[in-house]
Order: sequence, then structure tokens, then C-alpha cells
Amino acid sequence: MKKLFGTLRALIIALSVLCLSSCANNNSYPSISSISASWLKLKSDIINSEQAGEFEGSIKDFRLELKKYLSSPLIYLYKIHRPENTRILADIDSAAESLNEALKEGGGLSTGKSDLHVFPIIFEIDSNLEQLQLIEKSLSEASQLQYFQLLFFLCVLIISIVLALWALYSRFERAVIKEKQSLAFSHLTIEGLEAERRRVSRELHDTVLPLVKDAQVSALIRSICVELMPPDFARLALNDSLAGLCVQFTKRSGIECACSIEDGLSFSAYSPERQLHIYRMVQESFTNIEKHSKAGRAALVARRSNENILICVSDDGDGLQSKTSLHGIPLSADGIPSGAGLGIKSMRQRADILGAKLDFISESGNGLMVRIELPLVTSGGVL
Repeated sequence: MKKLFGTLRALIIALSVLCLSSCANNNSYPSISSISASWLKLKSDIINSEQAGEFEGSIKDFRLELKKYLSSPLIYLYKIHRPENTRILADIDSAAESLNEALKEGGGLSTGKSDLHVFPIIFEIDSNLEQLQLIEKSLSEASQLQYFQLLFFLCVLIISIVLALWALYSRFERAVIKEKQSLAFSHLTIEGLEAERRRVSRELHDTVLPLVKDAQVSALIRSICVELMPPDFARLALNDSLAGLCVQFTKRSGIECACSIEDGLSFSAYSPERQLHIYRMVQESFTNIEKHSKAGRAALVARRSNENILICVSDDGDGLQSKTSLHGIPLSADGIPSGAGLGIKSMRQRADILGAKLDFISESGNGLMVRIELPLVTSGGVL
């Protein structure tokens, strides 16, 4: 982690240096090269001139140029990379001031009357400027290296982001394809199940029922045929079919069932196929109550809830024996009994086809509620 922070810090410094360099260029700050050129011209004039006083203005201009460089953004290069060498710039300015004083006292160098301290001062300035040029070159190379590292890091980052987005998109696309395949399989499974129900119902009604002489057995077979054969939703409203389920459930099981369907609630906007899915889910809920709940009463409620239709089938039976079981059957992560029979699994498949939310809600000893939340539809489609 520390190494990563160090790398990021170096990259930020490199970017800052680039910005500072740009600022320096835009504001025409002097460079070490221009300062060296000015010094060479000044030094040549001093060596070849006989009048010392005429250099006071030139030395003053040289020092101003030097101070301007000291105030430029590029000076941060030294403060970041070579803080100990910033003193060299101050030494050059001090030496230039000493040179001006020495020339005033001794006259021009060509007169032979110059103070012996002038040449050491000139050599000192030469040496310092040469050292600064070497430092500036090394700093420039370091900045270019960090600039390259920054570009490389940005390229790697962009490529990584693109690859990550591509991987996420591919995973999402595979999930969508898998979900479509799962829904298609559910459709085929449900269609096969309904076709088998119809076939068995016809076989019982046409071949078995005529052979049965016992009235009680005959009534039982007729009841099974009615349960297997789906209602004709083209002429019969789903509301009436659901109410009929409650009546049949009470007759068959002896369990009292209250039916409450909101006035004006209509399922006509749903296709007959979707109405059949709803009907079968409610039918399977009553079957589970009859087989497993040991309930004395049950209830069916259907009403609007915001922009959805809510259907609840509940009982006062045993409910969930524990938080991890439904009448002794372990629950999966989504609350659907794992290892449950075909009926409950088909409820989940039908809910997925409808785009409905299916929940099993219970507190131990307080019965079970099957909650089906359907998206409300109009003649134009889902709201």
C-alpha cells in the first residue's frame, strides 16, 4: 500500500511539474540557459571593457533576471527534487553583487588595475551556472520519465476500467440470457404440465368415469376432473373462479374459508394464459393448506395495492415449524421450500413468468400466508 501511495505521489508531482512548466512557458519566465547566455555576454563585456562603471546597469539587469527566475514556478523543481541546490541561485546573486562592488573599486579588467577578487568571482559564477545547467538537465530527464510513467499508469488504468466494464457487461449479458432460457424452460414445463392435466382429466372423464358404478367414487372422480381441467377464462371471470376455489376447498377439506375480493377488481386485462397461472398458484396454496397445515380456517384476499394486485392465501395452522422449515421442509435462501414438491416449484415458475413477487410469510404457530404481488396491467400493458 505504501508503495502504491508513493507511486501516486510521484505521478502527481510529475503532473504538477508539467503544469508548472506550462505556466512558466506561458508567462515567459527566464530559463537557466537564457541566464547563462546573459552572463556570457556580460562576462565578455567586462573582460574587454576599460570602464567598470558602465556595467552597474548590466549587472543589475542580470540580477533582476536571476530573481525573476527565482520567483518562477520552475523553482519548485528544485524544492521537490534538489532542495539543497536552491542555495546555488542565492550564491550567484550574491556573487553578482560582489562583482559589481569589485569592479567599482578596481576598474575594468583590460586596464590591469582590477582587484584580484574579480576573477575568482567570475569563476564562481561560471561554476555555479554550469552546475545548475547539469541539475536542470537531470531534472528535465526525471520529469520526462515521470511524465511517461504517468501516461503509462493512465493507459493501464483506462484499459483496466474498460476490461472490468466489459467483464461486467458480459456477466450481465450471460445472466440475461440464462434468465431468458430459464423462463423459456419454465414456459415449456408449465405448458407440458397443463397439457398433461388436460389429458388425465379427459381420460378419467371419458374412460374411467363411465365404468364406475359407485356414486361416491364417481363424485370424487368428477371433482378431480374439475380440479385438473382449467376454467375457460374466455367466458368466466377469474374473480368467480377464485371464489369457486374457496367453495370447492371448503367442501373437499371441511376447512372454513373466507373469500374477500375487492369490488371492481378485474383481471380482464391479463391474457387467459396469465389468468391460468394466477388461478393455479392460488389452487396450489389451498392444496398445501389441506395437506400440511392442520388448519381450522383459511382465507383468500385479493385487492389493489398501489400499482399492484395483491393476492394472499392464509391459514391458522401450524405455519413454519421453525425459521428454516415449512411444515418440516427446509427453506431455501429466497424463502421457497427447498426439496418441495412439483406444486410449490411450479408456483415459483409461474410467478417468474408473471413477473410477480412470491413470498411465504409465517411466524411459528401462527399459520402461513402465501403472498402473491402481481404487476397491475391495463389493456395497453403493464403499468
